[in-house]
Amino acid sequence: MADAIGLPSETSRYMRSIQPIRRRSDLGRFVALVILSGAALSMWGSAVAQAGITGSTGAVNVRAAPGGTLSDGSLESDTQIQVWFESRVGNAGSQSFDHVGAGLVNNPFVIGANRPSPSTVIVGEGLSYMIHIDQTTDTTAINYSGTVTFSAPILGVWFTTGGLGGSDAQWKPAGLTIGTLTNRNWDLSPNGAARDFTISTNLRTLTINQQNGVNEIDQIRVLINPEPSSAMLAGLGVLGLAALVRRRRKRDSRAAQ
Repeated sequence: MADAIGLPSETSRYMRSIQPIRRRSDLGRFVALVILSGAALSMWGSAVAQAGITGSTGAVNVRAAPGGTLSDGSLESDTQIQVWFESRVGNAGSQSFDHVGAGLVNNPFVIGANRPSPSTVIVGEGLSYMIHIDQTTDTTAINYSGTVTFSAPILGVWFTTGGLGGSDAQWKPAGLTIGTLTNRNWDLSPNGAARDFTISTNLRTLTINQQNGVNEIDQIRVLINPEPSSAMLAGLGVLGLAALVRRRRKRDSRAAQ
């Protein structure tokens, strides 16, 4: 005997019986794909922060961000420039940098070459990194030099007392309190002293030279714009597959009705 659509009744009953199984199987695959995509995107988020610095030379010591209170004497070293990842902010908005662009900066005066080039930039997603020098001896000036290379272009830097203090609230690490930092800035000198920084032409490498004096903190905050990684692209691909499975499930459900 055939049913209303011309199939033998046994065949029709069998087709109806396997539809819930097919729907459950498709739903399971869909849920699994969504979970995998979330994991991939989460891995991308952490990987961006870790892979932001791709190389360093000289006295640079790349380390984890400090906790507690950062103040005079917290991270003293006569040999190391301390560098750490601070934070990642999405849709960061307008940022008024102390300097933007490639080239040498060593002139703190209002005239002459190699002066800072301040600029306001609208930033989408940003990653911030801190460069920090604080000597232990505090009896005589000590010279420090090194380079830091980032995985993405440098959008701008803050190195003045006002610029560093003004950007703390948005960019300092969560859980870190900024205490007393005496003479907090990055000293510049056009007169042959090792007090300068240079941003490379591709905007990815920062060369730093500093003569850290007695009772002073030298800092530069660097902001970069992260680029999509392979993990992010994989996550987006998994999301796409999940969407395809969902559309196929809807199509099969309509066809079975």
